Amino acid sequence: GLVRDALESLPDEARETLILYYREGHSSAQVGRLLGLSDAAVQQRLSRARSKVREEVLARLGEALEATAPAAGFTAAVVALLVPRTAAAATGHAAGGLMAALQLPKALVAGGVALLALLGLLFTFGPRGPGGGGPTTVTIARPAGERPPSEPARETPRAEVTAPAGQGELEARVTAAGRPVGGAALRVYAYLAAEAGTGRSAWRLLAAATAGSDGIARIAASPGAYLLATRAPGFAAAQVKVVRSSGEPVTRVALALEPAVALFGRTIDRTGGPVPLAALVMVRAAERGAPNAEPPPEERLYASSDARGGFRVEGLAPGRWQLTAEAPGHARTVVDRLVLPRTTPLDVVLGSAAVI
Repeated sequence: GLVRDALESLPDEARETLILYYREGHSSAQVGRLLGLSDAAVQQRLSRARSKVREEVLARLGEALEATAPAAGFTAAVVALLVPRTAAAATGHAAGGLMAALQLPKALVAGGVALLALLGLLFTFGPRGPGGGGPTTVTIARPAGERPPSEPARETPRAEVTAPAGQGELEARVTAAGRPVGGAALRVYAYLAAEAGTGRSAWRLLAAATAGSDGIARIAASPGAYLLATRAPGFAAAQVKVVRSSGEPVTRVALALEPAVALFGRTIDRTGGPVPLAALVMVRAAERGAPNAEPPPEERLYASSDARGGFRVEGLAPGRWQLTAEAPGHARTVVDRLVLPRTTPLDVVLGSAAVI
């Protein structure tokens, strides 16, 4: 469409700024932090990009109106088909038909002006304050639990009951290169088998904890299945599933943090053309061990391709992943057995959606 073509004509930095601000719901301050710019610089870049988009849309609209304006021959042919019963009627009909034909471009212009007015409202809406918008980005995997306002909530419900005293505990030890990682954030999810197949999340958030200076965190837990996820600055997130047996006082779990790697590539159609703004969800293959249990929403990675179909997802742990891509008008695509790190770009091909 006109707006999409106008966006694609922008320089990369201007297009990315617009997408981060308008589509992804960031505030100008958040965009600045992501791109390494001051808030004033972001607002100036947004202003220039909006002006460029308006100019481009106006130019393309004018070309479309000029190309679709009815020619004199077309008007004459239409008038000739409307044969009046009298010469006076013929004259009146011909004049009216000609005037209607001449008014058609004006109507199209009026519609175009209305479109531009709507576009103007979108692109001149005042910058959001530092606290506005939801944190997400088209190039960086979303941190746990964070989402733009346009997306549904992804927080896992909390467990309704806690482990009774004396039931034992999980002892999680977080390390990197064999050394303890103090201050690592830890989240523990309990798996509820009764929820499987109901369409509801099979996970409940049992507890959140912080590892001590020795890298250890202890969480009271009844016998059952659990997923432990940990994060620390400078590392990719680590996850592990564990089953606590009945009668076991302490279940020890090791979580090893590794340096993060990146995945880059394109979302394209079957002809090789770009599929812009595709939504990407990445899940670690090791997370899918429990029957019928997708990982907790906070422990999936979310990203999006840009206006040209390119994407770069950072903060990924080495190992096997599954990537799911979706875009309007295209069928959902799943790339399984994706092994990271990889040195070549990944082409994610989305077929056209079919209607039965």
